[in-house]
Amino acid sequence: MANETLSLHISGMHCAACVGHVEKALRRVPGLVKAEVQLTEHRAQLELLPGWQTQHLVQALHEAGYEAPLSSATLWVEGLREATELPRLEAALQAVPGVLSVSVNLAQGSVRLQALPSTPAASLLTAAQAAGFRASLQSLSGGEDPLAAEQAGLRRDLLLAWAATLPLLLPMVGMPFGIHWHLPAWAQTLLAGFVLVVPGRRLLGSAWRTLRAGAPGMDLLVSLGALRSEEH
Repeated sequence: MANETLSLHISGMHCAACVGHVEKALRRVPGLVKAEVQLTEHRAQLELLPGWQTQHLVQALHEAGYEAPLSSATLWVEGLREATELPRLEAALQAVPGVLSVSVNLAQGSVRLQALPSTPAASLLTAAQAAGFRASLQSLSGGEDPLAAEQAGLRRDLLLAWAATLPLLLPMVGMPFGIHWHLPAWAQTLLAGFVLVVPGRRLLGSAWRTLRAGAPGMDLLVSLGALRSEEH
């Protein structure tokens, strides 16, 4: 069988050092032949041996402080009547490349799955049919472009940060003209704390994850600088 290719979105990469950390983590994944990590695209192009398992990829990235966004899908399954049929259906769906987890609800005749966004819905339906069941897609969430969603979140955080920072910067504009006015100290503290905790939560979270994984990067340095500034 020919090797399989996979384009995998990775969240949490913000600097060149992250590329090395991700590549090192991916090299530990069983079945990986080659990995090319693209920082600007927040993506890795992978070549994998047949039979690779999604949980190994997701776990390796998570342990290194990064995440692979997942999609959720719900299938209606006809002909699912006995508990003894569950293992056959679960095994068939779990074997589909890109599927991370499968949960079958016998009473409702439905299956809840978590999978990589690149997993085709047709592959899930074909796998169910091969196991002796007729399935249809009820719902699919998280199928939007993960990079676009992440960039939209970053833009939203940037706007929030600017909105809270401008009241701190504007008084400085008047200083050359002899205008000396500042917000009360408590208001300055609240605004600075808001920027650090709300828009800055991505940075702090990424710094903590990479530190916990033993692979600190630029996020940690920036976070330490921001926290040090907040003390003053």
